[in-house]
Amino acid sequence: MVQELAQNAMYDFRVSAINAQGESVASLPVTFSTSATRPRAPPPPKLAAPPKTDRAVITLDYPKSFGGLPLKAFSVEITDGSKNPEEYKPAYKGIHCEIVQSRF
Repeated sequence: MVQELAQNAMYDFRVSAINAQGESVASLPVTFSTSATRPRAPPPPKLAAPPKTDRAVITLDYPKSFGGLPLKAFSVEITDGSKNPEEYKPAYKGIHCEIVQSRF
């Protein structure tokens, strides 16, 4: 088993046989591609400064893995403090790592 290959990458493999007399000529290569996956979850957002009465500036950090593809955007959702996942509403979608949230 070959491990720790990069995601969304191409690799050429070939093989040779070995016995007590030595090693054979290598086979013709074959090309395989690994697949891409979803990116890992990014770290939680951080406050860039103390929140104001009507806005907060938050910073976003990149996930440890993009899943083998370029990162297209962050998606930020907001809630009024409810822990219910259905209560979250879209707040921002874009590539910037520092955003001003004024819709509370």
